Formats: sequence, C-alpha cells, structure tokens
Amino acid sequence: MPVRGHVIVKKHPAVSETVRTSKQIAQQQFQTYSSDRLIDRTKTIDEPFKRNKLPPFTTERRPKASKRKGASVKQDLICKTLHRLSES
Repeated sequence: MPVRGHVIVKKHPAVSETVRTSKQIAQQQFQTYSSDRLIDRTKTIDEPFKRNKLPPFTTERRPKASKRKGASVKQDLICKTLHRLSES
C-alpha cells in the first residue's frame, strides 16, 4: 500500500516542487511586497496582490453513489411487492 505522500509526488511533480520551494517563494513575495509598498512606495498598500500561478493541491475524490440507483432499487422492490400482492 503506497504512502499518500509518494502518490502525490508521482502523480503531481509540480505540486511536490512547490512544497519544496515554498519557503523561498514566500520570502521572495515578502521582499517584493515590502519593497513595492513600504520602501519604494510604488504601489499602495490597498492594491491587491498579484496571483501566484502555483499548481493547486487537490485530493482524489471517490465518485458518489447515485441517488437514482438507490431509487431504482426501491422502485423494483415496490413493483415486486405489488406484483406478488396482485397475484394473491
């Protein structure tokens, strides 16, 4: 049984690279923010951040059981019961 972390690394190498370099990315962004807004004052503090283009973390989701499937089983049971009652 594979360890969950290994599955992520094999399927999503870009995400694992982001995790490895996250500290550097955060320091770079902090330096840029401090420089632009506090030191050089080229941007206002209210100006929104530029979005990262980092790969998102996702989890594999299992498909949900269809409600329709449960309803059809229930309908089949009702039909069989009514059929038996009508034969009696």
